[in-house]
Amino acid sequence: MRRWRRIAVTPFVALSRLAGLPQALVVTLSLSVALALNPGFFDARHYRRRYGTKGLRRFPRLEFVLNGARRLRDPNEWFSQTRYLEHHPRASTIPPVLHYLARHKSSQIQPAAAPPPAPPARPDAQAPPPVVAAAAPTDLPPAALERFDALWPALRDDLHGLRDVANQITPTTVVRERLRQVRPASAPPAWIGIARQALADLPARVDHMLLLPWMNISGGAERATKRLLEALVAHYGDQGLCIFAPEHVFDVPPGERAIFGMPIVAINDYAPKADFPTRLAVLLRVLVESKPAVLHCGNSLVGWSAIREYGTMLARDSKLFANIYSDIRLFDGVPVGFFWQFFPEALDAMTGVITDNQTVIDRAEAHFGYLPEQMAKLHPLPTPVIGLDGADARAELRAFRDPGIARSLWLSRIAIEKRLDVLQRIAAALPEREFALYGGRVEQATPVDLNWLGEQPNVTLHGAFADLSAIPADRFDSYVFTTSAEGMPIALLEAARLGLPIVAPDVGGIGEFIDESTGWLVSGPEAIDEYVAALRAIRSDPAEAGRRVAAAQERLVERHSRARFEQVLHAIPGYLHGRHAAS
Repeated sequence: MRRWRRIAVTPFVALSRLAGLPQALVVTLSLSVALALNPGFFDARHYRRRYGTKGLRRFPRLEFVLNGARRLRDPNEWFSQTRYLEHHPRASTIPPVLHYLARHKSSQIQPAAAPPPAPPARPDAQAPPPVVAAAAPTDLPPAALERFDALWPALRDDLHGLRDVANQITPTTVVRERLRQVRPASAPPAWIGIARQALADLPARVDHMLLLPWMNISGGAERATKRLLEALVAHYGDQGLCIFAPEHVFDVPPGERAIFGMPIVAINDYAPKADFPTRLAVLLRVLVESKPAVLHCGNSLVGWSAIREYGTMLARDSKLFANIYSDIRLFDGVPVGFFWQFFPEALDAMTGVITDNQTVIDRAEAHFGYLPEQMAKLHPLPTPVIGLDGADARAELRAFRDPGIARSLWLSRIAIEKRLDVLQRIAAALPEREFALYGGRVEQATPVDLNWLGEQPNVTLHGAFADLSAIPADRFDSYVFTTSAEGMPIALLEAARLGLPIVAPDVGGIGEFIDESTGWLVSGPEAIDEYVAALRAIRSDPAEAGRRVAAAQERLVERHSRARFEQVLHAIPGYLHGRHAAS
């Protein structure tokens, strides 16, 4: 603690000499430590009340350290960074609050109830005005603005990298709880009987087993899985292929499973109220006894837990595969999901990981520093949306026809990550344009607030739809896609098939399909001005919109036909069991 106290109060020039640490990272770490050593200095209640931006409700001090201090927000009611900077110009090289904390011992820091010490008054100067809240950044000296702006990109990149590394070293509370839950030693003896019942209903010989949490949700990952199932049924026929559903949310009752063309066994068939440790223990027993030649985990938490904890053992009998679609983050940038919490620990025991985009593979290499032999296990498998029944893929494409009206289609499942709040802001900025929403809600997902629909007259919710034929594509001049977490969204690919100009954010694998030649790619999920500009460009130049649609459809034929899918699937080493590999 003494060493960190010295670091927190040492002048910035000395801090920047710490071996190997960028100055931006030193500043942020120093401010974090300084606030920790002076717990009464930062007033979270005041900060939330005054600035009230997103992300402040749960983590106000973290937001101040990463962002607020740079923006000259005030940490409490009595300390003004702007006023401090006026009397201490040298503080412009770092956040003034850090300069103040570095110049005072802990015992000298003013309590929140008292004003800060004023600098000595000059004889020819009037008494300084009372301390006020931080001024807008435009009121700052130009030199200070330039230095803060130059510092911030490096600071942000350093902190993002530090956060991602820390996520792997120190699990979050949620991950620790999961680790505690998945210890099968705590499972009750009932799991033995459940496993025996499941084994009796599985094929005697299992060549290929898929672990699926549910099957009837209309999300992109689930639709990609259905395309895979069709290909596997064609490959294996009625021999050796099955689905095992270990999750408590499995949504296909026994009487509705025949249409999938393979045996489907769910733990819920025997014990719908089984807890997580029981489900993990049942799955492990089923895998040890059935010894599937290939095991494919498709977004199953129980399945990923089994592979992470016991992958080395399971790999003795089975080739282990799984899906990874994106490096999902919460809105405040915190990494979550299988990519961060399971994938790094499970990969060594696995034969391969399948994804629907190259971007997530590139990010895995950047985040985890995988060796070439590890990277060779990662396989992009583009999801097919045309030529599914062996028909001519090009014949399914609809050419763009301008309807002569400013009307946009939004087509996807309604879920929290689809950022309908962004669509609301786009619609508010374009009152002359109509927006039609097509998509159903995901019952297992976090509820999405749609109360604003009644206050936005140019937005209409049409809800779920049976298939693409139910979408009146000829009524729209564009397709708007909003999201903050993606792999390669099928809805976007289908919009290209429908012949609609696409406006979408550079999230996940979207940038692999949409660029300046195939649509309008905006820089991020909340780039409202760019969305607005793109939609106005489409309306003003329909001919250019048609050219970009044609280019997008060429890319669709090249990458997302059933024939291309089959070709790539058969090239994945070890995925299709050798007994059938000649088919």
